[in-house]
Amino acid sequence: MKKKLICLSLVLIMVLSFASCSCFKQGPLEEKYDYEMEQLIKLPEYKNRTIDLHLDSLQAAIDTYLRDNAVEYIVTRGDDVYVDITVYKTKVDTKDDGSVVKTKGEKVQELSKANYLIEDLGNSPLPYKIETDIINAELSISDIITRSYKYEELEDYCPEAYEGQELYFDVKIMDKLIVEGDVVDIDFKGYRIDEEGNILKGTDGKKSEPFSEAENSRFFIGSKLAIDDFENGLINSTLGEEFSFYATFPDDYSEDDLKGERVIFYVTVKSVYTAPIYNDAFVKALFPDYGTTTSFEAELKKDFIMNEMFAYVLDNTEILEYPKAEYNEIKESIEISEESFEEYYGYSFDTFIKNKYGMTRDEYIKSQMKTEMVYYTIAKQEGIEPTDEMITNEKAYLIDYYKVNYMASGYDEATALSTAKEFVENLGEIYIYENVLFGLVEDFLYENAKSTEIEKTYTSISEKIAKEEAGVTE
Repeated sequence: MKKKLICLSLVLIMVLSFASCSCFKQGPLEEKYDYEMEQLIKLPEYKNRTIDLHLDSLQAAIDTYLRDNAVEYIVTRGDDVYVDITVYKTKVDTKDDGSVVKTKGEKVQELSKANYLIEDLGNSPLPYKIETDIINAELSISDIITRSYKYEELEDYCPEAYEGQELYFDVKIMDKLIVEGDVVDIDFKGYRIDEEGNILKGTDGKKSEPFSEAENSRFFIGSKLAIDDFENGLINSTLGEEFSFYATFPDDYSEDDLKGERVIFYVTVKSVYTAPIYNDAFVKALFPDYGTTTSFEAELKKDFIMNEMFAYVLDNTEILEYPKAEYNEIKESIEISEESFEEYYGYSFDTFIKNKYGMTRDEYIKSQMKTEMVYYTIAKQEGIEPTDEMITNEKAYLIDYYKVNYMASGYDEATALSTAKEFVENLGEIYIYENVLFGLVEDFLYENAKSTEIEKTYTSISEKIAKEEAGVTE
C-alpha cells in the first residue's frame, strides 16, 4: 500500500478528466511558494506530540477495505434464500450427429411457480437433489440454473401423474434475508420526526427535506461502520424491498445536531454482496507488498498517526497572508476549465465544491493553499527536499499505477503504457514533486510523534467471521 498524495487541489480533480489540457502544466518548481514563509504562516509546535491511536478507528479502516472489496453474493449451505422454480416437461431432441439435447418442453402448470424460503439447505421443502445443485452451481442472486431430473430422483416432489417422465427445472435465486456479514447497496433518505413519529414539515407546510440521502450507498452489516439502529434496521430485509424504520442517534454521535435524535429512514435494497474473509490471503491479494494482517495493520496505524498529526498542524495553523501568485494560478485554472468541467460532469464547478465541501470558490482556493503552505513550510524548516532519484522513482510508480488501471479498463499493454506515460507527463513536474515532498513531510511528522493505543470497544462481524474461518473459539 504505497501512500500517495491525497490532495483536494483543483489540478488533481480536474486532470483526471482533462489530462491532455495544457493549462494544467504548471511553472518551474523553484517559483512555487518561494517566500520567507514565517511572514505568511504561523505553525503550532508539532514535534513530540502524543496521538491517541483509537483501535476502533483501525478496525473501521479494515472493515472499510472489506466492504469496498465485497463480491457478488453466492448461495452457500445454511443460507436463507428464496428460490423461484418453474417446472417443464423435458423435451429431447436428437441432432444430426446423433447426440441428444435436452431442453424445456411444455410447462407443467400444476407446478409452475413455487417460492421457498430455504432456512437450512438440506432440511427444506425442496428435494435434496435440487438443493445440492443450487449449492454446487454457486448461484448468485442474478443467476439462473436449468436442470433436467428423472422422476425417481425427485420422487417426493413430483406428482404421480408424471411418474416415469423426466422434468426440466428452472431454478433462480430470487431473494435472501439480509443478515450480519452481508454487504448491501441501498438508496436511502433520512428525515427528522416529531414526538409522534411523523416527518417534520417545512415552513411551507410540506414534508421537510431529508437531513441525509444517498443512492447506491454501500454498508457492511455488523461492521459498526454505521450507527447500531441503522444496521439493525437493515437486517432481515430483502433484495428490492422498500421499507422504513426508526433510528436514534447515540448521544456521543460526531454531529452535534443529531446527538440523541430520533429519525426515520426510507430504504430500498439494491444489491447484496459478500465481504471477503479478513486474513493473510486477503491482504496478500490486495496489497502484495505486505502479505500479512500484522504488517497491513502496522501500515494502517502509521497512516492514522500521520493523518492525525497533519490534521492537528493544519487545524492549528494561522495564515497571515495568502500569496497572490499561487492564488491567481488556481483561480485562473478554474476559470479556464469551467466550461469543460460542466460539460463533462453536468454541473458547475461552484456547485461541485458547494455540495462536496460546503465552500465558496474563494474558500476552496484558500483551503488548498493552506494545505500546500503547511507542507512547504515544514519542509523548509526541517530541510526536507526530494532527491532526483525519489522523483524518478515516483514518476515510474505513477506510470505503472495508471498502466495497470488502463489495462483493467480494457487497454492492451502497449496502449496502456503509452497512455499512462502521456497522462503522467500531463500531471506535470510539480504534481510529482509535491507527491514526494508531501510524503516526506508526513513521514517526518510520524517519526516525531508519540502514540498511545486506546483499546477497542466492540467486536466487528468481520472479526467474528475471520475467527470462525480459522477455527478460533472464544
